[in-house]
Order: sequence, then C-alpha cells, then structure tokens
Amino acid sequence: MKRIRGGLFLCLFATMGWVGCGDDAEPADDGGTDDASVEDGGGDADGDADGDGDGDAWCPRVVLEGAQVYHGDTTGLPNSVTSARLEFGDYPDDTVLFRATEAGSYLIYLSDTPASLEGCGASTWDYALERHYVAADCPADGVVAEIDGVFTGNNPEYDLHELVAGDEVLVWISCAYWETPGFGPYELTIEAYEP
Repeated sequence: MKRIRGGLFLCLFATMGWVGCGDDAEPADDGGTDDASVEDGGGDADGDADGDGDGDAWCPRVVLEGAQVYHGDTTGLPNSVTSARLEFGDYPDDTVLFRATEAGSYLIYLSDTPASLEGCGASTWDYALERHYVAADCPADGVVAEIDGVFTGNNPEYDLHELVAGDEVLVWISCAYWETPGFGPYELTIEAYEP
C-alpha cells in the first residue's frame, strides 16, 4: 500500500494519537517479502536489544529489522524522553530502533492508537539537526533525553526516510504532559514507499 497523502497523515495522527511498546511484531500487509522480526539485540532471549536477557533495555527497547507493523504499549515503561516542541511530559515512553534490510524509501508512522489518547505520538526527526534520530541519540541508562522532535504522520518531509541497507532510525514514542492517562497501546507502521 502506498502512502503519502499529506492531509490524511494529519487526520490519522489527530484521531489516533497514542503510543507504547510491546514484544510482538507482525509482517506489514504490503505484499512484499520483508522479514518481520524483533531482533534479540545480541543474543538475549527477551528481545529488548540490550543483550542480557532480562527485558530491561533503556534505549532502544526494541530493534526491528525490515518493513513491518509493530504493536507496542508504553504502560509501565519508564520516562526516557521529554520535548518542549512536542510537549512530551514525564509519562512512560518507548524507543524503537528500525534497521533497514534493503536500500529504499521508508515511511515510519503511528498507524493506530486509542482515540482517547490524542496528545500522544511518535518522532523520528530532529528539527534542529535536520536528520532522523539514530541509536547514538539514546541517552545513558536512567537519563531522560530532551529532544527537539517533529511528529511523524503529519508531514511527508519528516516521515519519508531515504535509507541504505543497515541504516537505522530511532523512533521516540510518548505523550504530551496534558494527556490523560499518558500511556497505552500503539501500532507503529514501517513500510517501503515507491512513488
């Protein structure tokens, strides 16, 4: 399915609004052969990308290989990011690292969230540095990052990533300080885009 429908991104974001993280991944329904998997981060069995097997990675919490749809939930996670621009507050956050398995253009956006969480969203783009976030942008364990992000899903300029195989994009998922309850389930879509 091809996307980049400018107004539609804004409408989808406004009506879906929330984010979080879990440990189940499923293939995107794009007719392709992309392998949908949650990487185990160096041999650990819990899929949290820290290599120790205890399910407590700080950032990134999950590593995804290739285009897919990922279901997560921020309920019970620590606060790892704030943002004045995005109004991200002290709510549970998630960090998902996407790794491209082949060169191409990729769209990364929240495709479903509870309608009651309109103040929540995801960010892949650093406004000040004019680049997508990468794993090196993760803060040290226990440190809360302050980002100057732009929401995904409302501007194709920031949602479309030109990547080569092995390139990574870090996705921050959080809620605005005024959102209640400020945590919950989400669906993150990463899909190949061909104009």
